[in-house]
Amino acid sequence: AKALDESPANINRALNTLIEEGMAQKLDSGRFALSVQVLQIAVTHSNEIARAQNRINELNQRVLAGSR
Repeated sequence: AKALDESPANINRALNTLIEEGMAQKLDSGRFALSVQVLQIAVTHSNEIARAQNRINELNQRVLAGSR
């Protein structure tokens, strides 16, 4: 809470919301961690960005080939 300059109540509320939505989990140590669902979202996002970049690269190659 101090690092984010937020009240402990706000942090607790936010963490509980993340847990309810399946985005975080409370560890046995009492600490919190991101859930597997967040990892899945990150991997899917990364794959989509890679596909988009590949498409941009293809289009750039076509433009360069057409300008010769």
